[in-house]
Amino acid sequence: MYTIDELKLMLLSELKEIAEKMAVKNFKKLNKQDIIYAILDQQAITPEDKLPTKTEETADADKAEARLKQRKSLDLPEQKDLSLDLDRKEKM
Repeated sequence: MYTIDELKLMLLSELKEIAEKMAVKNFKKLNKQDIIYAILDQQAITPEDKLPTKTEETADADKAEARLKQRKSLDLPEQKDLSLDLDRKEKM
């Protein structure tokens, strides 16, 4: 099963592959956000034993997780710099 965070990090092409495997209706016409919610809805109503096997999905989930870690590592220095700037302004 995918989390919303994993799905948000995936490319549209990856989401369409997942939607196709899960038999999401009309996924080709949906934008990224709508496909994400359609996948989550389909996961919720499909019995776990009927969902595609995790081994098929693992590669996509690993890619998304790697992108999430990369984004988080890029965001952290910016957040630290902002707090340092605020501290400096307060001291002035």
